[in-house]
Amino acid sequence: MINKLCDIYNKWGNKNNLQPLGSADEVILRNDLTVDQYAFLIQFIKVWDKAEERDYKMMSDERNKK
Repeated sequence: MINKLCDIYNKWGNKNNLQPLGSADEVILRNDLTVDQYAFLIQFIKVWDKAEERDYKMMSDERNKK
């Protein structure tokens, strides 16, 4: 899932002429973003955090099975 999110983020960065991109947490602090770009980043950060939580839980569950 994280790899897919990286692809989405980089395509969005290309489309919005924001390359090279740092992390979304860094990019959101820029003062030259449009309202739509800012909204995308807010949503993207939420989705990224959920994906990380899910991946962490899956890894933790796998470790507990051993």
